[in-house]
Amino acid sequence: IIQINISKRRRAFLVDIFTTLVDIQWRWTLLVCILGFLLTWFVFACFWWLIALTHDDLLPDKIPPPLMTLRHLMTKKETQNAQLHCVVGVNSFVNSFLYSIETQQTIGYGNLRITPECPEAICLFCIQTIVGTLIQVENSLLF
Repeated sequence: IIQINISKRRRAFLVDIFTTLVDIQWRWTLLVCILGFLLTWFVFACFWWLIALTHDDLLPDKIPPPLMTLRHLMTKKETQNAQLHCVVGVNSFVNSFLYSIETQQTIGYGNLRITPECPEAICLFCIQTIVGTLIQVENSLLF
């Protein structure tokens, strides 16, 4: 069967993306799935890095995270001046990318974790978890 003179044929593929991904060659489907993961990891890594930047977590004069566990040994003035990190361990874009992967794939955290210091980090965590779940459900339907 050869389809000729079908108007808006290319647009029909974009209207129903799920059927298109099932019908195209597996290499293209695999490429779309991989790019979907990489793109969302990168976009959310940018958001995590922006949260760390706006919360001044990237400044070198902040108290390092291991010392924050010793707050009970600090004087009252030192405790008042100390700020907790918004996302502990995110001090570069590479760490924010790793944190994004760990959050979306729910593989567990090592030294990276959010603190109750920033509600925006908690909201972003929830949004990324939902987006990651939707992407994984879509990929499980395709394969």
